[in-house]
Amino acid sequence: MKKTNKKINYFTIIKEATNITIHNKILWWFGLLTIFSGSCFSFNYTFPNNSSDIKFDEMEYMNMMRRIFYYWELYSGWIILAIAIVILIAIILYVVGLIGRGALIDSIFKVIKKENFSFSSGFKKGIYFLGRLFLIKLFFSISFLILLFILAFPVVRLAILKSYGAAILLGLVAFLLLVSIAILFSYFRTYAQMYLVGSDLGIKNSIKLAYGLFEKNIKESLIMGIVSGAVNLVIGIIIIFILIGVAIPGWIIGIIAYKIAGEFALIVLGISAVIIFVALVTLARAILNVFFEAVWILFFHEIGRESRDVKNLEEELVVVLPNDRAPESITH
Repeated sequence: MKKTNKKINYFTIIKEATNITIHNKILWWFGLLTIFSGSCFSFNYTFPNNSSDIKFDEMEYMNMMRRIFYYWELYSGWIILAIAIVILIAIILYVVGLIGRGALIDSIFKVIKKENFSFSSGFKKGIYFLGRLFLIKLFFSISFLILLFILAFPVVRLAILKSYGAAILLGLVAFLLLVSIAILFSYFRTYAQMYLVGSDLGIKNSIKLAYGLFEKNIKESLIMGIVSGAVNLVIGIIIIFILIGVAIPGWIIGIIAYKIAGEFALIVLGISAVIIFVALVTLARAILNVFFEAVWILFFHEIGRESRDVKNLEEELVVVLPNDRAPESITH
């Protein structure tokens, strides 16, 4: 595809996304639901750097294993049930997150086109696009895992053959390639989801058009990613300073409460603070989900309008879509 020279006003996109986020609070509910789709969770654990700090007591280990087997024999049914319930809840939350993603994308498109929308209508749209959104995510996830295996295999092979220098060098190259592929896939997946929801296309056509759009707007897409990352960093710094500003008076209040009412008041105050903190962080995450989704949809709308040859696209869609229909939302 031929690349087009265009000038994207990134500041205007950020400004418009802010306005959409502030003036359409219904979207916050969809932003809340998207938290459960998996993109907003991360778990980190720092392992000790010094292996000498780890003391292995064989007798203690055997006692621990005996206790584990003992409790397993007594409560194996309940343990299996608990694990099944946890897995079921995780699946339900993930599905709800995908529904929220589809609802959020569809509702932001309606805001841009100045169409009416509601929570119920958006939720129904999210259910409608659920299967295809899942398959798009599954396609890119499986593709990435296949590439990961292909790139990791020679590295592991060299390590087994004790060619550690070559393994480290090849591992570094493989890591850089995987990072690049992950970034590319994130663009393809984002654009494909927008084509799918905004134009009610199939999975194949959404991915095909997403690749074509990215190919014609590589520089613009990378710049938008940098701008989005920079805004995210600034917002993160602001949130940290706000938390510090809230924590200092909270710490002072805690000391005063402990002096006046003792340890019980401190415990109650601590639990209340944790609940409020989790609620505020969740609200902030929901609002930011809406904001960044709006940023990318506005950018998608802009580059699509700037670079798309409408006539050619209509002809392409006539071939791939049933009933000779070309969705209006991607042709103007």
